[in-house]
Amino acid sequence: MRNALTDIRKEDLKIDSRYNTYRYSGLRRSDGQSRAAALQAAVAPADTSSSIFVSMNTGRHFFSKTPSEHNRAVWEYSPAVNAAEASRSVSGVR
Repeated sequence: MRNALTDIRKEDLKIDSRYNTYRYSGLRRSDGQSRAAALQAAVAPADTSSSIFVSMNTGRHFFSKTPSEHNRAVWEYSPAVNAAEASRSVSGVR
């Protein structure tokens, strides 16, 4: 299975999109409100002890305080991790 975040292919470099940072440098334009919110969050981050997160695949994220808590959340919320583990279990390899 291809990991789109780490497996860059030549065809990826050819995509003509303003979001293709392999072809166009700098930050992409966005609406002013989200840009302002991002800058504010960088300047004054939330006071929280949670710093590691994983997508819950619902449009929300689960935030963890420790690496072990994060690993459990990845197992619970990541379909790709579950599928890989299931295929190893079926083949008898662990």
